[in-house]
Amino acid sequence: MKKTWIVLAVLVIFALVSTVSAYGPMHFTNTGHLIVTYLSKSADWNSEYGIYSPTLLSLGHINDLNKPPGTIFNEPNEYCSPSSNVAVYITVPDTGHGSPTYRSDVVGPEQPTLAYPAGFNHAQITDNHDNSYTVSFEDSWAYSIDHDFNDVVLKVACTQDPMATPEFPSMALPAALIVGLIGAILFIKGTKENE
Repeated sequence: MKKTWIVLAVLVIFALVSTVSAYGPMHFTNTGHLIVTYLSKSADWNSEYGIYSPTLLSLGHINDLNKPPGTIFNEPNEYCSPSSNVAVYITVPDTGHGSPTYRSDVVGPEQPTLAYPAGFNHAQITDNHDNSYTVSFEDSWAYSIDHDFNDVVLKVACTQDPMATPEFPSMALPAALIVGLIGAILFIKGTKENE
């Protein structure tokens, strides 16, 4: 009985730990187009958000009235696959301490400074177990960090590319099938007449 509880406890801990990670690349089970949904924000700063691939592809700013929470970005030129590492980012506007960029696949800003040093985690990734991830960012500078991870929240998903419909390689295949059927019918008819 004790072994059962230990195994169960280990499985529960493993499930909880694998569900939320501090940062890291997002891996998908299929090949398709990348879809990013801007879910919510709690920050007052007008942070820029977007896709990192391997340059910054801006999707907008959190206070943009034309792109409210719930806006879906289906980027036709952004692909995802099981072998690709997908990351999103936010760039905090300069508030007198610099303008850092935080990515979901690394710890700390891209260019650490005294106010924004390396080593502070600013992204939290949750695997939604439906081929999508929720990425929550903390945008405060190092000495005022509140660790709430709700300043900018994005959902990142990978659409399934439709399966290609196979086509006949040429007209020879259906023609050969028809000729074969006619030949089989004539063979059977000739065999019955010779009986």
